[in-house]
Amino acid sequence: MYKFISFFTLISIICSCDKPLSSTKNTQVLVAFEDKNQTWGFKDTSGKIVIPPQYIAVFEDSFVNDIAFVFEKKYETDDERHGIIAIDKNNKLILKPFIFDNGPDYVQEGLFRFVEKGQMGFADVNGKKVIPAKYTFVEAFQEGFAAFCEGCKKETIDEHWRMVGGKWGFMDKNGKVIIDPQFQEVTNFKDGIAEVMKDSLKFNINPKGETIK
Repeated sequence: MYKFISFFTLISIICSCDKPLSSTKNTQVLVAFEDKNQTWGFKDTSGKIVIPPQYIAVFEDSFVNDIAFVFEKKYETDDERHGIIAIDKNNKLILKPFIFDNGPDYVQEGLFRFVEKGQMGFADVNGKKVIPAKYTFVEAFQEGFAAFCEGCKKETIDEHWRMVGGKWGFMDKNGKVIIDPQFQEVTNFKDGIAEVMKDSLKFNINPKGETIK
């Protein structure tokens, strides 16, 4: 039996954001509820059903900002609308989040990853697509930068997977490439330093791409 998990409550505990989650322009409060068939929908505070029960699970007990993450059955007519998706208060599909730890991607530094036509980008907590989905793969933001790869492929080993091949670079939160893709492997920046591998040699760089000796 599925139960809802407050997604934005969870991320407030396990990750840091640039600023507190802002209030939505649409001030209507919608609360998740489960019917006798164990499907989920949303009601307003007066008890009126706004989004009829239709989802296998929801990931928050109420709408936070302008979107909610829900788990729905596959629609045969639209491959984009199945599994875990983000909807607005009109039950409209907004985007499909990248799946991390069997749920929607965590918000880090105010952004989370989404998937569109096999490519990845970043959206904010209101579901606005801030960085278009045009990358083969992106890591979450850390210290204002996110690693991305071009031409890499997913390799699965038992229950785990990793991205292999291609070249890695770094972008800022505006989507601007600050370090061109040129590395075989990278780590996220920590204390202003990232470890990279180029031509089979590992070394450290700063956010300008300069080698740190």
